[in-house]
Amino acid sequence: EIYEAQMLLNRFSYHVGSPNGQWTSATQSAIQRFYQESDQSFDGKWSAKVLSDLKDRRLITMPRSGPLSFAEKDEMFSKVRLKYDDVSAMEKPWYQLNQLNFDVVSSDEPALPFCYPTPQDCSTDNPGLYLPDPHNAAVGDFNGDGLQDLAIAWVYFIHTTKREKTPSHVRFYLNDGKNNLISSPEIYALDEVPLRHMLYRMTVNDFNNDGRDDLFVGTMGVIMRVKGQKKTLDDFEPNLLLLSTKDGKMEDASNLIEGQENGGMIKDYKFSHATNSGDINCDGFADIYTGNVLLMGDGTGRFSNKSRDLPQGIYSHQKANAFASTIADFNGDGCGDVAMHLWDRTIKVWMSSYGKHLPRTFKELGMEDYYGKGNMKVNDMTSGDLDGDGDSDLVAAITRKNPYYLGRKILIFINEEGELI
Repeated sequence: EIYEAQMLLNRFSYHVGSPNGQWTSATQSAIQRFYQESDQSFDGKWSAKVLSDLKDRRLITMPRSGPLSFAEKDEMFSKVRLKYDDVSAMEKPWYQLNQLNFDVVSSDEPALPFCYPTPQDCSTDNPGLYLPDPHNAAVGDFNGDGLQDLAIAWVYFIHTTKREKTPSHVRFYLNDGKNNLISSPEIYALDEVPLRHMLYRMTVNDFNNDGRDDLFVGTMGVIMRVKGQKKTLDDFEPNLLLLSTKDGKMEDASNLIEGQENGGMIKDYKFSHATNSGDINCDGFADIYTGNVLLMGDGTGRFSNKSRDLPQGIYSHQKANAFASTIADFNGDGCGDVAMHLWDRTIKVWMSSYGKHLPRTFKELGMEDYYGKGNMKVNDMTSGDLDGDGDSDLVAAITRKNPYYLGRKILIFINEEGELI
């Protein structure tokens, strides 16, 4: 019972370290904080009621995996219905717009009232149903047939309340080589689909070094705004790691991440608004930066938590948790550098020196403070060689913090001898 309570405390950000089933001072202090913030008293002693109260506090109660029916082929559209004007406007002499077979994802779960993005912005009308959304996507050859496939992380909105029947999940749309991307739940090994409350940003890489594409998806969990309260109610969840198998399947290997061995949480992890992969420690294997954690890969699909290496975040007791990020070797020394946007800041680059992972510099890019000081949000980033000179450049998508998501710009930084300008 104490072990289960420790797992829940970590999910709610009352961190107790690695669960061990022992009645420790850290566990006692975390439970004390839990009751204080719930305006309840606690006598400092363990009882079965503590576990019962923690279970009642859960915002995520859906299972971590389920049958293939969660990602089954629903009603099928034989063609994506596009207006002629839309097609003619998008087609160019050097490419044509093909109609792709696609399937419908639906929901019949009634939504709950919610507050978003602030505790003052609360719904007054009937919110209707939780609505499915193809929120993030990634491409890769997931079944090893040499064709590019599509992976979509489906999310149900609104995402900041408790749901019972609509788990977030990844659907793989396999390329048949005939202009069709076909929803293929059978790609999952063991005939089970991994489920979460909110799967978010995705990254594709060969994490187990078998020459096939793998997939990592960061999680957001539930961050519930409560009317009239400054503090949110949180319930976080493990990230998702899917590794390729020899027979062209994708297998849930989330337990190979340090801290997630038994369905637990990475130490001090909360949520991931940004997720990227690349060789950060210069050993030839893909690593992952997601949320406020740095995961170093060993080439077998196993990851160790090296978050202590990260630069400081916006608070002295936290590591950098980027709102947007990308990994590329900007200075050409063979090590992956991380460009990141921290809340209320601009863009900084955590850059290696002389082919060594540590120590690193953490310098801010020279750029205009759009939308007023502290009001710019970099919502996404990517990198690539835009000008064809052989080094990585940076692209950032920005918007306003207030009014929320109103306005947008694309910023391009060209790499000039390791400097992003």
